[in-house]
Amino acid sequence: MIQSRYRTGLVDDTCFDPLPVSRLTAWYCLHRLIRLRPDDTLLIPAAASGVGTAAIQIARHVGATVIAAASSAEKLALAARLGANITVNYAEINLPEALRDITENKGVTAFLDTVGGQTFADGLKALAPFGRVAALANVTLEPSLINVRDFYPKNAHIYGFQLGNLMAAGRYPEARTDLEAILAQVATGVFQVPIAGTFPLAAAAAAHEQLESRTVMGKLLLVTPAQT
Repeated sequence: MIQSRYRTGLVDDTCFDPLPVSRLTAWYCLHRLIRLRPDDTLLIPAAASGVGTAAIQIARHVGATVIAAASSAEKLALAARLGANITVNYAEINLPEALRDITENKGVTAFLDTVGGQTFADGLKALAPFGRVAALANVTLEPSLINVRDFYPKNAHIYGFQLGNLMAAGRYPEARTDLEAILAQVATGVFQVPIAGTFPLAAAAAAHEQLESRTVMGKLLLVTPAQT
């Protein structure tokens, strides 16, 4: 782990600790599963999360159009600042209907699901023919009740993803190369890492409580006392 300096806000170019999990997850899903293209329209729910903020920037760097969804104006403002083309508050609207309007009934060609539950089902409803989906979480802990008619007639591709299991199985030999590419983009300021706050390791429980409150925008860091 690279030793780093932290501050609240956007991380400086010496702080790489938050990168391996969230950034590699977004990178792998967008580049190696979905194979995102400049002509894609990508839906990212939970856009202010660690994976969400990474995915926005990676997708915009590719040249894709990003539709960022989140549950508050503050989170959507962060998504827009990081490059999202369109933002929607899924706490206030019917997401599939809104996406049909936004895409003029064409649907989204790519969908990165970091939420699960009803959000996963809503994203499938909004998927375009031949769309690609990477599903990597179920933070809602709700069942994802879906209608198979929302994806099989579209010839959709749905990929499940979990970074730890992929690495443990030795199925990601490019991980070091990908992480080096991400680090280079952070070091040059192409990618930013929003840091919502820091907690001493002894206050890990408080950090988890804040995460569960769904108010966090970006990453929370646990820091250990400086070694003497």
